[in-house]
Amino acid sequence: MRYILFLICCGIFACSSKNSSNPVSDKEITVSIDTVYLDSKGEILFLFHNLSLSDFSEDKSLLYNFNTQTPQVEVLDLDNLQFVKRIPFDLEGPNGVGEYVNGFQLLGKDSVYINSFFQYGIFNWSAEKIMDLGFSDIMFGEWLVDDFFRSTNLHVASLDGYKLAGIFDDWRSGDSDPVFGMLDLKKKEFFFDSLNGFDYLDSFSPKNSESGRKERLYWVISSMENNDILIGNNIGSDLYRFNTKTQVIEFKSFEHSLFPSRKTIQVPKTVDSFAEYHRAYLESQEDINFQLPVWDESNQLYYRFSYKNKLGDVDGDLAAVSAKVFLSILDQDLNLIAESEIQELKKSPNFHFVKDGKIWIFENIKDEVSFIRLKIDL
Repeated sequence: MRYILFLICCGIFACSSKNSSNPVSDKEITVSIDTVYLDSKGEILFLFHNLSLSDFSEDKSLLYNFNTQTPQVEVLDLDNLQFVKRIPFDLEGPNGVGEYVNGFQLLGKDSVYINSFFQYGIFNWSAEKIMDLGFSDIMFGEWLVDDFFRSTNLHVASLDGYKLAGIFDDWRSGDSDPVFGMLDLKKKEFFFDSLNGFDYLDSFSPKNSESGRKERLYWVISSMENNDILIGNNIGSDLYRFNTKTQVIEFKSFEHSLFPSRKTIQVPKTVDSFAEYHRAYLESQEDINFQLPVWDESNQLYYRFSYKNKLGDVDGDLAAVSAKVFLSILDQDLNLIAESEIQELKKSPNFHFVKDGKIWIFENIKDEVSFIRLKIDL
């Protein structure tokens, strides 16, 4: 309640009323599929994060993949499917990116936003820090924001670079739920939405009997799509969308025809060990799981994968051995217009994006970059 009152008093976020997409139409989805391979030019590329710590040029001809081990950026040409070059960055010092980089966003042609634990900066392609976005002096009530909250993935949410938005967790407690927050670095203010539409996540947080803390079987993440920030979780299909221009946050729920809108599996209320927690998490993956939508500029549509894992024995351990994969298609207002099972896909999709009207799904084949491409026709 304290969070909600604080948000209302600030009056920064506007929140639309809850609405539900219409039931899915009878439109049929036709899928054609191919696989393409990227020429690495003999270079060993950084694939540990499955290209998920990356971003694109404005026309999506180039993919910039951040290598956290060096650190450096690997530039990949998606039109000609070949490695282009590496751009080295400093780890420490005045131009340092810091350790444990977990945020990477291109800002036009000339600059890039990079964040690591407690370091946030905008750099040019000469690897010089041209703007320091630290927020250690911003207060949340009587607390410093970075003493109270931990950011897990942030996005630059304004043209001038002085607003950061994304998911925050309470730094001090393992029992709090993630919130969507925005930092205004010019006004030195922090505002947030407590994401009450995701209140069902609490039932997917068994308590560790040893520590007394919650162990989450869920995640909450955000992504930047079509200049909006989308916020979702793996338990339910509900979404929040934050319009970076109007500062309005909107909640959407969906009625699906091929699978439930939310996991129905019963999870234990307590776990006694990490092994027990891990097994509960794996078993929850056999129920429906949701990924965030990706934007198709060519067709003005969003594509969203969901899936159910099938577990089996892998070298003596319980693990996913296959998956049933579904594709939902949403219009630009996030209304659900069609969905289908994609029988050609046999496992949960890796990092993916849309280019030239096709969904590109990354695959690591013997430490080489390849993409499964899906062309969708309605």
